[in-house]
Amino acid sequence: MKRYRLKLPLMTFPVGSTFRMNAQGDLYLEEYQIDGSKHWMPSIMAYHHTTLEKFKDEFKEWFEEIDSQSGSFDYDMFVIDSENPNSEEGQIRDCIKDAFEQLNARIKKLEEGRNG
Repeated sequence: MKRYRLKLPLMTFPVGSTFRMNAQGDLYLEEYQIDGSKHWMPSIMAYHHTTLEKFKDEFKEWFEEIDSQSGSFDYDMFVIDSENPNSEEGQIRDCIKDAFEQLNARIKKLEEGRNG
């Protein structure tokens, strides 16, 4: 799955928003920022593949491809606002981070086994 970052402002999405393109070529909003705060939106279709086919040149101008991190998960999708890492929210975030790191290590090991 390919990932993209918005380079130019659009009426519907701020610069820096990230998107994932599915196998059909539909573009889904992944994350956007407002006033420096990240918001994760995993299931909102931003553009249908037929729209993107009509605007191929504009797509290349507006979006840049970024690392797809295929086969991995990102614990940052869980946004917990806490300035104190020792708070309950900070501890929950640390547990989530550890779980995702372990999951990513297992996925990497499985992928290496398939490719090896």
